Amino acid sequence: MDPILWVGPAGSGKLTAARQELGCIGEPILRFLEIGDYSARYWEFTTHMEVDIMDLSMMDKQILPEILGQLLSTRDVMGSGRKIMILRRIHGLSPTAAVRLRVCLEELVWSAKAPAMIWCTARTVNSAVAHVMDGFVYRRV
Repeated sequence: MDPILWVGPAGSGKLTAARQELGCIGEPILRFLEIGDYSARYWEFTTHMEVDIMDLSMMDKQILPEILGQLLSTRDVMGSGRKIMILRRIHGLSPTAAVRLRVCLEELVWSAKAPAMIWCTARTVNSAVAHVMDGFVYRRV
């Protein structure tokens, strides 16, 4: 399974296609992760987890690596040994948060013994998306 970046306009079916490829069925459970004074919400499915970048405040975007590290180190989806996450709407990242996301991806996804798989969705390839897209299989929807 490769890291995939799904790109297309709003309503084009990026998230639906990603969920179908993972074999996702059923409704998610909305959960909250407490990091210091911040409460970040995420959805937990039987197959994966999802974090919507647009739900995060600017401070949460700054602590995105901590959010990903905590979620991906504690959840083993379907006993696969690799945790799977979809980061939705990464076009909403600030340039600083995109740099921090890249570092996190290099450690958690792109390394030889990566413990996790992260897929992303974006409406457009802006500077934040361009900063990380070379590590993904690109799928235009």
